[in-house]
Amino acid sequence: MPDRTPKLLVAFVLSFLLAACGEKAADAPEPVEPQGVSASDALPDLAAPASGIAFWTHPNVAFNGLMIVANAEGVVSYNIEDGNEVSRIPGVNAQGAAISYFGYGPEAAGVLVFLNADNNVFEFHGIDNLSRGLSKLEGEVAFRGAVRGFCLGRARGVEEPALFVLKKGGVTIFNLTRPSAEGMNAALTVGEPINLDAPNDIASCAVEEDGVLAVASEKGDVYRLDGGADFGAPFARAAVENAGEIALIASTAEDGAGGALALLDKASGVVTFFDRADGRTLGAVRIEETGDIKTVDEAVTMGASGANLGALYRSGAIALGVGGDAPSVALTPMTGVINTLDLPEGAPSAPRGETPAEDDGLLIDVTIDPKALQ
Repeated sequence: MPDRTPKLLVAFVLSFLLAACGEKAADAPEPVEPQGVSASDALPDLAAPASGIAFWTHPNVAFNGLMIVANAEGVVSYNIEDGNEVSRIPGVNAQGAAISYFGYGPEAAGVLVFLNADNNVFEFHGIDNLSRGLSKLEGEVAFRGAVRGFCLGRARGVEEPALFVLKKGGVTIFNLTRPSAEGMNAALTVGEPINLDAPNDIASCAVEEDGVLAVASEKGDVYRLDGGADFGAPFARAAVENAGEIALIASTAEDGAGGALALLDKASGVVTFFDRADGRTLGAVRIEETGDIKTVDEAVTMGASGANLGALYRSGAIALGVGGDAPSVALTPMTGVINTLDLPEGAPSAPRGETPAEDDGLLIDVTIDPKALQ
């Protein structure tokens, strides 16, 4: 039989076992009073409320990165510097959005995934490093059952990402294979699904820089999974009414062990931050009224990045999708959050990764039992 061990989980099992599991008591978490941060920009008058927001980093020019917004009318990418539209996928009921990369550094090939809700199929679209255009890739994932959330990512040093799909009581993992060494124009190869047990109320996930999978439940329990994917006790907990997206915001250590996790409460629009090393609550923020941008007191989705996106967003950005009669996206720079909550400001994250050093001929063989990962 072929080895179906998730390559992403193999990559992070050793690093995670060295990290603190941070098991917490089962007492209800104390509410955290949010502090206000200013909105820096907004995308008004969307055709429909955002269902997913993701950020793509440019290979050379930080402020030419993209914010990609999915909704029931399609997918649109916007230039970070001025908010102008760059590319569009019309006429698709796109739910959620996630971005990762094949390869490393400036040559890394970006890939966008979203759920086509009309047929419950995950579509993959390449992002061209020069034109920044979106092009559909051959190869897709038809998913049975209701999707509760999904995320796309890889561990540092792993060339290809994996898609994690959340469902009631489980997580399904699909390893992806790079279409071709030259670019993203060939068919995408999707590995056989690998299923893991999970709590029934899981709602969102994010792949951290060291490959650890962070998962949030609807009630605000946050888990960080080791290679055995044992949920166990929550790593952190937030007092939320309706948990939305969870995201890794920034890295403060070279090994990726530092940084913060952010969790959205859709009912209030408040974003709570946790220390990624020990699960401590670092504080919470709310985007307040700034000029023509109203206070975000309810949000339908969140996108976040700790990468250098240029200018105001040199330490990353948080974007909240606002629903109602006038759907929009409100943005705030991570620098404002860092200053407001007095968070340590480390080096920006690097989603594209760095090209591995040349092989020095030293071979270390580490064997992991695949049964431990099933």
